[in-house]
Amino acid sequence: MIEPDGLIRVNGQQAIREPRLWLLGYGSWCGPACATLLGAGRVARSMVRQLAAWLASPTQDVRL
Repeated sequence: MIEPDGLIRVNGQQAIREPRLWLLGYGSWCGPACATLLGAGRVARSMVRQLAAWLASPTQDVRL
């Protein structure tokens, strides 16, 4: 999951090597606006929609 360079590779907010891991406020797309309540809220709303769709997908293994 953690690469040799110490980073976690992501596709949007979802970790590539561990798809059950979603990271909010992480990655190259994250800018200074993410550090504000307004910016974090926008990203969080988007992530919740994506995560809900992923969880609803019958092809996903969501075991803990």
